[in-house]
Amino acid sequence: MIDRNLFLSPPKKYRSLPFWSWNDKLDSQELVTQIDAFDRQGIGGFFMHSREGLETKYLGDEWADAVKTSVDAAKKRGMYSWIYDEDRWPSGAAGGRVTALGNQNRAKAILIHPGICPDGDAMVFYVDKDRYRRLTSAEWYNQDPACCYTFRIELSGPSEWFNNDTPANNLNPDCVSDFLSITYEKYKEWVGDEFGKTVAGFFTDEPNFSDRRTVYQQQCGYIPYTEHLEERFRQEYGYDLFEHLPALFFDYDHSFPIRHDFWRLLSILFTDAYTHQIFDWCDKNGLQFTGHFLYENDLGWATRMGGAVMPHYRYEHVPGIDMLCDQTDEFLTILQCVSVARQMGRPYVISEMYGCTGWDFDFAGQRRIGDWQFALGVNLRCQHLALYSLKGCRKRDFPPCFNYNTSWWEKDHLTEDYFARLTALLTQGSYQSKVLVLHPQSTAWGLLGTDAVRAESWDQDSYQLKVNQYGYAFNDFLKELSFHHIAYDLGDEQIIAALGRVENGKLLVGCGCYDTVVIKQCQTVSNAVYRLLIAFIQAGGKVYLCDDMLVRIDGKLADLQDLLTACESVPVSQLLTMLAAQNIYQLEQEDGGFVSDILVHPRQLADENLYFIVNHSVTQEKHFLFTERNEFSAVEYDCLTGRISDCPVGCRNGRSALNIDLRPGQSVVIGTRCQKGKSQKIMPPYEIATLSNPDAVTPRRDNVLVLDICKGVMGDLEVSGEVWQVQRRMREKLGLKPIWYNGQVQRYKWIKEAACSAPASLVFPFYSETEIAEAYLAVEQIDRFRIYCNGIEQKELTEQYFLDRSIGMVKICHICKGKNEIALQFVLDNPLELENIYLLGKFGVSPERRLTDIPRVITLGDYTVQGYYHYTGEMEYRFSLMLAPSEECRYLLELTDIMGANVEVSVNGIYCGDYPWAGRNPIDITDALQNGSNDIVLIHTNTPRNVFGPFHDKRGKIAWTDWQVFRTEKDRYSEAYEVVPNGLFGPVRILEQGKGEKR
Repeated sequence: MIDRNLFLSPPKKYRSLPFWSWNDKLDSQELVTQIDAFDRQGIGGFFMHSREGLETKYLGDEWADAVKTSVDAAKKRGMYSWIYDEDRWPSGAAGGRVTALGNQNRAKAILIHPGICPDGDAMVFYVDKDRYRRLTSAEWYNQDPACCYTFRIELSGPSEWFNNDTPANNLNPDCVSDFLSITYEKYKEWVGDEFGKTVAGFFTDEPNFSDRRTVYQQQCGYIPYTEHLEERFRQEYGYDLFEHLPALFFDYDHSFPIRHDFWRLLSILFTDAYTHQIFDWCDKNGLQFTGHFLYENDLGWATRMGGAVMPHYRYEHVPGIDMLCDQTDEFLTILQCVSVARQMGRPYVISEMYGCTGWDFDFAGQRRIGDWQFALGVNLRCQHLALYSLKGCRKRDFPPCFNYNTSWWEKDHLTEDYFARLTALLTQGSYQSKVLVLHPQSTAWGLLGTDAVRAESWDQDSYQLKVNQYGYAFNDFLKELSFHHIAYDLGDEQIIAALGRVENGKLLVGCGCYDTVVIKQCQTVSNAVYRLLIAFIQAGGKVYLCDDMLVRIDGKLADLQDLLTACESVPVSQLLTMLAAQNIYQLEQEDGGFVSDILVHPRQLADENLYFIVNHSVTQEKHFLFTERNEFSAVEYDCLTGRISDCPVGCRNGRSALNIDLRPGQSVVIGTRCQKGKSQKIMPPYEIATLSNPDAVTPRRDNVLVLDICKGVMGDLEVSGEVWQVQRRMREKLGLKPIWYNGQVQRYKWIKEAACSAPASLVFPFYSETEIAEAYLAVEQIDRFRIYCNGIEQKELTEQYFLDRSIGMVKICHICKGKNEIALQFVLDNPLELENIYLLGKFGVSPERRLTDIPRVITLGDYTVQGYYHYTGEMEYRFSLMLAPSEECRYLLELTDIMGANVEVSVNGIYCGDYPWAGRNPIDITDALQNGSNDIVLIHTNTPRNVFGPFHDKRGKIAWTDWQVFRTEKDRYSEAYEVVPNGLFGPVRILEQGKGEKR
């Protein structure tokens, strides 16, 4: 049975590890301060991660000092420090240091050019729709150029994303060895004495062999290349790759096997050169290797960038994925990783979560996305990102932020504790997968050609898009398996060939043990897997075919009758019903019908079965019965509060049964034991009061007006618009590096360079409907400015900051009725970043963005339209409740409609609990109640979205939030402002529950 203390207070090893974005000039004291804040909120450690805006030289002496300081601070707090192995991403180039060693370390490719382009390296082919032939140099001038194509090996040009060098050649083991020497060995020199202790390991991010930022001749299609590839190809397959290059671009009857061989070989080379080599280094040095690979869910892009995803996880101590945006669709991404973790006996699977969701992302979103991933087998969170600084471009680095500089930070421990408890539970016992689903990766190899004429955007190659669609169909099949509660793993053919064997009628793949294999969307299998499946069937194993696609072995058309006649062909619907019936548990509606959109993660312990049950629907409540084959008692593990409580178990058709009700997005953890359950009926709570008219609603922080429109003057230049547009024009005039977009050469590379500078000013107009004697202005890098309000200089700086310590504050005296102006005077130079400014004070802000008197009354509903348009922080709601509580009853408070991050509940000055998401169990307020009048205080906390935007993107909410949605122009621009609603929308419900156990 689960240890109650472990569940209530999980230790650091079960807690999250955010990407800590080192994105400014690093200061030792600030590093320690932020680590201390992480620790107070219940975070287990961090990844030290170079990001956009870094002004400390990457891998330089000051960087080394920052690493040592952080490792020491983590050690004192019992936290884990992890090393992110690159300057930004993708991994392999060490911020340009590896590629600077020579062209052997730079990415290269074979390009296709129309016509005849003769030079010493050219390979010219006559090509038509039925055949192709390589031409000798003597034949070049005797052919129609319109029927010819030239292939040549070319080196990638530089990209500013790689600090004006190229992506690394991760197919070359010597290049990866240089990467280890420059990066990994350097950290060993600095903090090697803490390897395997405070320093837990390395994270590698999106390494690949065909980066989308490579720079080749426009419009020419290309395929990845590395030195001596043609020699290795001949050794592996016995024929000449260079004689068949057109088949990798054009469709012929024999294109499938040649493409299959090509991408398979690249997969092997990449895995051996990169992941296996780094894994061995980490293993030797007592470290854990983790990270994720590029485009895990997009089968076409993943193949193009890395050959195959799953083989890499074999060489990770903590296999990992990323899961960006607010979505729960990528079942393939998760199951690829989780399956290999189970097969390799790895206890943890980490997911880089939440990036790109935007500044309005809240606790409910964290739980919804996290629950879904944990139900599928992830059990460790890496939040993307904990921004060291929000200064300038940094706040647009794929928000949100998980650090002190966000409005809900002081309540972050709620989600930290929730997921730590869930991790503690879901790493106990074992998950029993009895079904192996063959992955169609080798089919993708055969299908993946390359457009001869490259589209303007890298992601528009028609072959890659078609293979993506092929993968999405497979993803849909995995969804069906998951929603039918079938415990399955994916089988990668390279891993099966290396680790697979048949014993006692089972197919064993490493630690995985399967009695059933499912084949769907596989047009080819390897000869090794083919022979293993035959042996498995002969030993009594079951192999089910869900389609008739399988016609090849190792990419070549073949006679597979020995396998096909031994398999059982079944439609998907029959397969789902048949496999689901084998579970020891069942979920069903009262009428016995199927329960849709429910995910279950079952785990077997020595004396208990655990079930993590998730309502995947965000719109529908689910009511169903949970039954097991045996009679059982049950407890509920409440991961938000740490409580463990008995569940009333009834009877259904002679079997123990538990009623489960889940609101949209809600989840529950149930533990069952083989013994008679408690059959007493707990009376459901019923509503005795509805509180819909608060006595008072009061902001607990100053109100905010965001000022983002200004006029800029610099010499003879006058320009108006958003701050970023004005700054762009000014920097262009001075010839300074543009900083209006993210993704350029890292700032530490150029921030100290000599450059032009000039005096300039920004003037921000705003309007007030009332006179205001005192307010504050928040400005980034405030010490760089002289600040004027209505022509009067404001010099009284405060010691306070607004959200981030880079945003200082100055006192503003006397705002008049009507038009006002804030003026900033400064010298514009290379380091200065001009940003929006924020007017703070005790006033209202109308939807027209005018200052008003403080609103006298705020009702339930959206307070942004009630005078708090840009407000960020806490809003206090106070209610009175007259009650004569009975000693025989419990009293609960329920909130059902919240827009924001969290609501803290206190009754008569006694803290009772928090509502970080509307679907939580009602809060028990019994012990805080008194006879007569009761004072109920609800403190609502919102997100910083209405301060940081974006405000002017007419498309509204964008799934992928990066710098571009904050920098809209032309047809994407809207003059109107867009904010998100905030506040308590539904009434406060007071429930009474008759005599029984606490909920």
